[in-house]
Amino acid sequence: MSHKHNKQDKNSYEFKMSIKKELISTFIGKDQLLNIKTKYKVDITILKPRENNNDWTIYVIGKKNRVKSAEIELIDRYNKICKIIINIIKSNNSKQEVEND
Repeated sequence: MSHKHNKQDKNSYEFKMSIKKELISTFIGKDQLLNIKTKYKVDITILKPRENNNDWTIYVIGKKNRVKSAEIELIDRYNKICKIIINIIKSNNSKQEVEND
């Protein structure tokens, strides 16, 4: 994840985060990114992975305070998805241990 000022527009601010290809469709959701874009009035661009890289890149561009607010919500969304996946893995591991006993 990174932040920087847009060189073309001094009032514009950019946030960038990478998402693994296995998580991108869940991360984008049905309307979630569109809702974040509308809610904070920022531009969100999603770039496909390049060669030798499986990560999708999410760019959020807009005024600094709006980008920061969108950033918080995006990171929270990502953390929730990861937590759910971890819980599923733990649950599956517990089931396998019970079956092996």
